[in-house]
Amino acid sequence: MFWFGRYNERAEAMVRVVRAILANPADSDGNVDAEGAALPRLAALLVEGGAIEAATAKLPIAKICARALTETRLAGGVATLMRRRQQVGMALRERFARDFWRIVSRPMPSINVERPQSMLSSARWLTEHFSALAGLISENMVRSAAWRFLEIGQRLERAQAICRTARQLTKAGDVTSLGLLLDLCDSQIIYRSRYLTGPSLNPVRDLVLLDPDNPRALVFQVAQVVAHLSALPSSRDDNIPEPPLRAARALLGELQALLATDMTPERLAAMEAQLLALSDAISLRYFLQLDNEDAERRTPLL
Repeated sequence: MFWFGRYNERAEAMVRVVRAILANPADSDGNVDAEGAALPRLAALLVEGGAIEAATAKLPIAKICARALTETRLAGGVATLMRRRQQVGMALRERFARDFWRIVSRPMPSINVERPQSMLSSARWLTEHFSALAGLISENMVRSAAWRFLEIGQRLERAQAICRTARQLTKAGDVTSLGLLLDLCDSQIIYRSRYLTGPSLNPVRDLVLLDPDNPRALVFQVAQVVAHLSALPSSRDDNIPEPPLRAARALLGELQALLATDMTPERLAAMEAQLLALSDAISLRYFLQLDNEDAERRTPLL
């Protein structure tokens, strides 16, 4: 469940970046065209996410997006992640409702590299696909430990993606990049209703990183991880929190004490490293640890 949630969320993050690259500027204040200054930053997000190679980022837009959507060699390619998700899901079919599995098992839409508008339609279809799964997870799954691990995986992955995206798109602090950040974090509407002005660096940082009521904000993801870890059974009888919960609470406390001006690219990079360490701590505490001989017999998922 943990890895199903991570693969699903990682694929959605890559699709959102592809959609932002392909979208027409008229669709959203945050999107850019082929000549936009923010395009290299979006391509860098695909490189950091493992969806494309660094050399691919210098290709025309259509080829960048086609590679990201169809990549099967790199671990972060959308096609790779969808395949990994389905492989993990095969062992979980009995835990999923029929409608849920029917959506998971749908094939990738066709990708036409010669028609950017067709690829944009495919990216939008995939976004709707992930939204449908999110709705079923929210409304149809029993709140068991298995559901909590799926949620933990998704929240950790989303938190890392938010750190990575904000780090790339707040470097220059220009309106175009900040608008893109709002778009990628589904926060355009609430920003406009709250501020009634164009995107500005610190208000955008506050909304997508530190707003505890924004379900796409960084602090919201960490708070959810803390809540799920707190609800899991403990192996201790002295009421001392276990290492993953202590690490998650420490990160949440740090976020709650920070201001928007503190959320520099360097701070975001440090938090991304903390999230990776938290993921390792969760794996060490809750998942079966194989010895070297057993590990060599297993085909790794990544």
